[in-house]
Amino acid sequence: MIYAVGVEDIEPDHWVAWAFAHPGLTGKGSSPDESVASLRTALTDGEIQVTEQFRAYPSEDDPDYLVNAFFEDDRRPLVSDEVRSALKELESSRQELLRLVSRVPLDVLAQSIAGEVFGSVQGILRHIARAEWWYCDRLATAPAGLAFPEEPFTALAVSRDNTRARLPTLVGDERITTLVGETWSARKVLRRTLWHERDHTQHISRRLSEMGWTR
Repeated sequence: MIYAVGVEDIEPDHWVAWAFAHPGLTGKGSSPDESVASLRTALTDGEIQVTEQFRAYPSEDDPDYLVNAFFEDDRRPLVSDEVRSALKELESSRQELLRLVSRVPLDVLAQSIAGEVFGSVQGILRHIARAEWWYCDRLATAPAGLAFPEEPFTALAVSRDNTRARLPTLVGDERITTLVGETWSARKVLRRTLWHERDHTQHISRRLSEMGWTR
């Protein structure tokens, strides 16, 4: 079997390889080749073919905003089985995240971390929640006017409730939108949502290890 793959530098020195046939399956590395090699460890039953490669660039609308990939495959409408599978993956990733932080004292979660863009582990958790909400909002599927909770675990729950409710409505949705110079579709929203929490769970795990906290 040949697996079509897209590769992008989603952040500086942070390359992600996306398996188009499996929206939640990714590899990562500091180069395109490393990201593909990482993905290959999960795709052992076939050959990987990189069909698209994308380099992020600053948006003309906001130079501080990096525009990420819109692959040709992102135009393909979602089907029900993909959304059902995605919701199961999201449940699994949320359990993994909560297992990681549930036994960590609150003062450790709130502790300022030198060089951490989100300030603390609590800040990373808030970012996970807000980003998931933000992804849904790329296709106007997040309720407007909500006062988003500051408490990180409440924010995670509120954001996930929205995702569970909204993802099924994207089945068959063919809309293509452009916001801040970046193009979005239902498939792109799905794959980015699946990737983001797992990526930052690993981020939190590294930070806790650096802080000397082990499970």
